[in-house]
Amino acid sequence: MICCRKARWIVRMVLLAGIHVVCAAGSDESRAASAQNALACAASRETPLRESLASAGLMMNIAEHPKSIRVVAQKLLTEALDSPATKSAKCPGCRAPSTPEIVYRVVPTAFLPSPEQPAMCLGLERATQKHPLAFPSRGFDNVGALNSWINDFSQGRGSDGQQLYAQCGGNCSPRYTFLITPGATGLKVGTQVVCGLARDREVDDYRVSTALRSTCHRRAATVADPAAKR
Repeated sequence: MICCRKARWIVRMVLLAGIHVVCAAGSDESRAASAQNALACAASRETPLRESLASAGLMMNIAEHPKSIRVVAQKLLTEALDSPATKSAKCPGCRAPSTPEIVYRVVPTAFLPSPEQPAMCLGLERATQKHPLAFPSRGFDNVGALNSWINDFSQGRGSDGQQLYAQCGGNCSPRYTFLITPGATGLKVGTQVVCGLARDREVDDYRVSTALRSTCHRRAATVADPAAKR
């Protein structure tokens, strides 16, 4: 009889141990899934909007030719600001973000061959790829004012333009990224520049593009979420 009771006790302990292992495994899986969700929700997401070729040629821009960079930029930026996607970004499985940023990029299409690249430009390329030149945030009432500032900035005019030319001199060519946040009172703009490879001066074409960048946020933990109890 004692042997039977002892056998039943051993079986009961084994079953309880099995339940504990299953629960612990479930908790670990839940924590891993929660951590993975948090990382996914914290990641920035970019959605391309439009891309076009435009000319930086002086005469084309003075004449405001339809293919001039000034006219193309005005069109792409206006379309991006008016896009329904700009007003309501989607974040499946996450808490929705605030109004996303518009990413406006301006990049030359033709560069000098590698053997002809100045050593200064190659050095700046390596340095600013890792740490782009950053400029203070600026505010603008509308796209027209922003576009005029970008035009002046890229030609070395104004305090920001002078700083750009001082940091990106010689024949080295800037590649621009403008981060534009629409608001109730206008547009807030941050600027980053990769200065490096010298462009082919015989080609005035630039690739201009717009995209939407949003950062989704993790949903608030609930009591039902095992991770919320820890």
